[in-house]
Amino acid sequence: MKTILKPHWILSIFLSFLFISCEEYLDRTPEADITEEDIFGTFESYMGYADYNYAEVVDLLGQYAPYAPYWGGEGIFIFSDKVTAANKGEYWTLIGRGLVNYYWVNNRPRIGDWDNFGEGGIWYGGWRGIRRSNTALENIDLLQGSEEQKNIIKGQSYFFRAWFHQQIIEGFGGMPYADVIFEGTNVPKLPRLSYQETAEKIDADMDEAIALLPVNWDNTVLGRDSQGTNTGRITKGAAMALKGRFLLYAASPLMNGFSGNGFNYNEEFSKRSAAASWEVIKMADEGVYSLVPWEEYSSLFHNNNDGTNVWTSETLWLKPTKEIGSLMWSTARLHWHPTYLGAEGGMTTASQNFVDRFEMADGTRYKVEYDQDDNKRWKNRDPRFKANIAVDRDKVGDNVNSVWHGYVGDEPTARPGNQASSTYLINKFIPYGMNTFDNEWRNFQFRPSLIRLAEVYLNYAEAVAAAYGPLGTAPGAHLTAVDAINIVRNRAGMPPVTEAATGYDNFMDLVRNERSVELAFEGNGYWVDIRRWYIGHLQENKPLYTLDFDKNWTFFNRNLHTLRVFDNPKHYWLPIYREQVQLYPEFEQNPGW
Repeated sequence: MKTILKPHWILSIFLSFLFISCEEYLDRTPEADITEEDIFGTFESYMGYADYNYAEVVDLLGQYAPYAPYWGGEGIFIFSDKVTAANKGEYWTLIGRGLVNYYWVNNRPRIGDWDNFGEGGIWYGGWRGIRRSNTALENIDLLQGSEEQKNIIKGQSYFFRAWFHQQIIEGFGGMPYADVIFEGTNVPKLPRLSYQETAEKIDADMDEAIALLPVNWDNTVLGRDSQGTNTGRITKGAAMALKGRFLLYAASPLMNGFSGNGFNYNEEFSKRSAAASWEVIKMADEGVYSLVPWEEYSSLFHNNNDGTNVWTSETLWLKPTKEIGSLMWSTARLHWHPTYLGAEGGMTTASQNFVDRFEMADGTRYKVEYDQDDNKRWKNRDPRFKANIAVDRDKVGDNVNSVWHGYVGDEPTARPGNQASSTYLINKFIPYGMNTFDNEWRNFQFRPSLIRLAEVYLNYAEAVAAAYGPLGTAPGAHLTAVDAINIVRNRAGMPPVTEAATGYDNFMDLVRNERSVELAFEGNGYWVDIRRWYIGHLQENKPLYTLDFDKNWTFFNRNLHTLRVFDNPKHYWLPIYREQVQLYPEFEQNPGW
């Protein structure tokens, strides 16, 4: 059993939001004032300060109601008025302050035994994390410690400064890059950069971090005395993988277009992304990382109710936590289980549009007419289909009552009485037996990776295809884009593909579909991919369909559930609270808001 990131003790440090106030307050003890030397003079106290950046990380799925990754087509969420508003094009409700929000505030940052730390979220917590990183970097000379200790703090601080900027620009677009501390009440009148200009500064910080971070914390001088307790800290490989992802995003049509270069892939950013991902693949070739075998696929997402933390050879990074048991279960049952199996009154199910993405087992595309064929509709499909989704009559536990009912009917366990919007139960994050009847949830933990090796292969494939073509390679690499895709497909037992991309419009269309299937429901759907590919406004991506049928399977009908509103350019970026954009003219609102 691995131990996830044992936190150092932490001083209570409250850092206010960058654009509102830059004063820093330190708790004072009755006995003495706490000085900068007290905080930054020793390695233990320094780490206690800097480590809270791990708690600021927003895990989109590890929230009370993780609706955000799904509102653009992967899933249909019955519970949240925020999702309903977002699908109608009203994003002000989406970013509003409240319990189930993490774009602007909330997230209730936790790590291990650390408790709430005020308001978090991608915006508020992100800027606070950036300031914390800048403070850690600025005071490094106060540390009375070894060069390795200084490098460990600097490496993590450079990484988190880059990470938090990246999280902000993914939703809100290019931003000023805050790499210094702004003192007092002076508002820094910095203009917004383009996405790609911000990405260049992020990339520079990532390079600083990569140079300083260890491959394995247990192999550092400090780590040798605390073997296994640093699992979850950012490593050189994880930072390099994220560098490849961030550069791929910067290369993407949306980001390239809004940076003034046309809505197509940026070749230079694509080449740099491919090179970074290749460095991680080389580490995998050397045995540092590996894809888990197919029979262990579920271990990537939950712990099979054995009380262990979720960490595998494929995991590059995830948000450290010690939360196991009822808290995790209450989160999961809110949005992945129907009421009769133990839910709390609302849930997310998959849309028919998304289910169509899963190929047949022979590698051919699914066709609408297969809806009427009992041997093709849900059988003989890509094995990842059933690894992600339960369908009508599927057993979800050993108890005779532990059966998923996805048909439309009057019974309490049928739709709509079971609170499901569609027939497709998302079971990717819930082990077998996690329900009211089997009652096996006491030691449950789900924790999808923030990045895992399969995504690195997919990032490499997309970047190489954009820069060099399907049969091209990154300089010095031995894998083509086709090869990388087939490595991921092979793990699931799917037939290999060729550059011809049979059944797809082109090879890039195949790459995008493979990404959707492999990373299903992990937070990449609308929040990143459908936007960065600049396809959200296309008419074919607006309707969400369900498949409705009766208990005896005498009919199967596709029905329109939601017709999403998505205007170009308005809905490609989230709005920024007006109180922020009114601080000074150079800080502009996003278009359409």
